[in-house]
Amino acid sequence: MTRPDRRIYRQTDDGGVQLASSADRWTLHDDHVNFLPHVDPSRLLRFDAELMPFVDDPSHQALVIIDMQNDFLSPGGWTDASGLDYQKCREAIPGVQRALSIARERACG
Repeated sequence: MTRPDRRIYRQTDDGGVQLASSADRWTLHDDHVNFLPHVDPSRLLRFDAELMPFVDDPSHQALVIIDMQNDFLSPGGWTDASGLDYQKCREAIPGVQRALSIARERACG
């Protein structure tokens, strides 16, 4: 007999559709994605995202910032030398700074 949490694409009790199985399961809803449907909902925070909002437990998250360095963001770096507009890459800096600030606030309580 298959356990219900192992059945992918099943309808969930809260109106979602399960899109993975076991402890790695997550559910898709009309207005959000729940990455931890098996966790107490009071521990979950809702995050607005461009494609679709999601809910997740902040204690299970990490912020990883990769390649925010001179090679991609400065004149003479790889982006610039490749003929690409490094200034366009720099437009990401304020968003990365906001994400880092929020992550630090949450990590420090």
